[in-house]
Amino acid sequence: MRIFLIVFSYVNLFLYILIYSLYDNIAPLVGLTSLSTGAQSFLKVSLLVIAGFFIGLIASLFRKGRSSRSSFDYSLFLLLGLAPFVMLLLSEGSMTDFLIRVFFRSSKALSEAAFYVFSRTAIYALWYGLSIGISVTVGFKEKIIRHKASA
Repeated sequence: MRIFLIVFSYVNLFLYILIYSLYDNIAPLVGLTSLSTGAQSFLKVSLLVIAGFFIGLIASLFRKGRSSRSSFDYSLFLLLGLAPFVMLLLSEGSMTDFLIRVFFRSSKALSEAAFYVFSRTAIYALWYGLSIGISVTVGFKEKIIRHKASA
């Protein structure tokens, strides 16, 4: 079952990355061009979060846990996912422009650096998805093999 999930995750990862990279060509065919710019941006970010989730899930599946129960580690998720979540909220928004004007109005170099830090939406979306995927622990029941004693 573990091998199946790893292969399934690799196939899904490949498909989501392919859809993200060909989004501009696929969107007119599916009819997504009629959506607003914000909705299209949300779809692209969602594709990257899902791809990041599958990367994290693959890493989680390679990490063989001893548990027979599936679980979600909230403390690990908060540790790994808080920073990219905040950066995703601040990226490409008027709030970021306001913060840059308020805090970095005197220095052009600092305001440009802050702009480039906050504009990396693809990296933060993958990081956020990765933190979700790594926080998942998939448990498998161990096979109990009983040998009959030959007498």
